[in-house]
Amino acid sequence: MVIEDIKKYFIFVIGGGLGLAIILLLTFILTEFFHIQHMISYSISLVPAILFVFIYHSLITFKGNKRNHKTLIKFVIIFGIMTFLNWILIYLFTEKYIFSSWRYYYMVIIFLATCIVSILNFLSNKIWVFKK
Repeated sequence: MVIEDIKKYFIFVIGGGLGLAIILLLTFILTEFFHIQHMISYSISLVPAILFVFIYHSLITFKGNKRNHKTLIKFVIIFGIMTFLNWILIYLFTEKYIFSSWRYYYMVIIFLATCIVSILNFLSNKIWVFKK
């Protein structure tokens, strides 16, 4: 069971990584080319990422598990909670405390915050959202 969970986690991370790539690319484009503040750009970028990641996890990571409107609602709730945690970490790292001198390295901070939250995100999806 542990080996299976580790494999599933890595598949989950690939889907999350692709979702993160969508977020980073759109955040960069909106911030650098459209001059939208990076936190607003990040928030806008979440919408297409949510849709992609839900479809990915439904079809690949947790295939065979029930997929319906209740699953989507649960996924959006967990995604929202994890996004809020990510957003808080990004804000604290870029604007307030730990890496405030890194404010202009917002892409690195988004990546680091996402890595921190990924394990909790996987467990929440496995245990509650896509449970068999």
